[in-house]
Amino acid sequence: MITVLVSENQPGDTDRIAVALAEAGDLQVVAFTRDGLETVQTIAGLRPQVALIRARMPGMDGFQVCRMAALASPGTACILVADTPGEEGQLREEAMRAGARALTNLQTEPAQIIRLIEELAQQTPRVDDEQFRLATDPSRAPMTIAVTGAKGGIGKTTLATNLGVVMAQRFPNQVALVDFVGHYGDVNLLLDLASNGNILDLTDYDELDGELVRGRLARHESGLYVLGGVNGPQSLEAVGALSLSYVASLLGVLRREFRVILFDIPPLVYPLSSYVFLRSSFVVVVTCLADLATIRNTSSLLASLVGPQMPAERVKLVVSRFDPNDPFGLQDLEQATKFPVCEQIPKATDIAVAALNSGVPYVLSRPTAPVSKAVQRLAETLIKEMPQAGQGVRLPGK
Repeated sequence: MITVLVSENQPGDTDRIAVALAEAGDLQVVAFTRDGLETVQTIAGLRPQVALIRARMPGMDGFQVCRMAALASPGTACILVADTPGEEGQLREEAMRAGARALTNLQTEPAQIIRLIEELAQQTPRVDDEQFRLATDPSRAPMTIAVTGAKGGIGKTTLATNLGVVMAQRFPNQVALVDFVGHYGDVNLLLDLASNGNILDLTDYDELDGELVRGRLARHESGLYVLGGVNGPQSLEAVGALSLSYVASLLGVLRREFRVILFDIPPLVYPLSSYVFLRSSFVVVVTCLADLATIRNTSSLLASLVGPQMPAERVKLVVSRFDPNDPFGLQDLEQATKFPVCEQIPKATDIAVAALNSGVPYVLSRPTAPVSKAVQRLAETLIKEMPQAGQGVRLPGK
């Protein structure tokens, strides 16, 4: 049953339409209103699916009513009703600005108005619809995490892989890790995972969809899905083979398919890296304290990341391979970068080498080791900043 509100300009001037609506089997007129204020108040109280709003009414005009109705009851589709045929053309632009979903006039055949109401009711999402809940509940929105670093050899890929496994434990079968322009498929190596395809395999398709992308993902026993890096001679040409439109399409598909998407990504593949960074919920910048050059490069990277489009709170600075005997300390890093350290991953050479040789991430083989605990804390820090359940759209009457 479609609920409809009917507003009047003069008493009885909508009787012809009202009778036709009452006789239609799938429509129910829930209220008649006599002026603009009453119309808004009634829409806010009853939240009808469709409202016939007279363009001219005592008090507020129909445009004001449409604007307020959109705030008071977003699920109500407003149809602006002009007094005479042909007047719609003069009102169309202002009606669109006011949020009206359609225009008609008082002389239109009732059967046409009924069809218009039915079409709008079908097109307008309801707040109790599962697709509407999915689209508007922040606690179900995807999170993208870019893991990067100012230089190679600092444990970036190791961290990204272990972080991906921890996330997959929290969100089973809802986490994907992309080895973005990864030379020699390092992520697959760390997971001892046979490649099911790499990031270049999808560039030949004009359009990407969920089934196509999932067909190139390899699934790890932890529940983590992986889009592998590029092996062999192709790795030298990988950057030039990726277009910005392809990366945008890939990211869009992954965000529709997964709850958490991680990118193991170098910072200098411009503009591809920049595109991913700006569209990530968090950018994890990995560094170490072993030499001054790494600290300076990290400082430069952070300065280039943070700005009007990238708030500082979205960037997480992580120290990898932390050793109290390093020539530089955490204070030196924070002073140089003007950035707080979010987490420090302790140096664990033996554990890391054993994990690499076995193809079993240390968060699985040594879950209670300090290095694993640090990655778990980092994951919890990121998860805590995700919107939580219950922060979605507030339903009527709730």
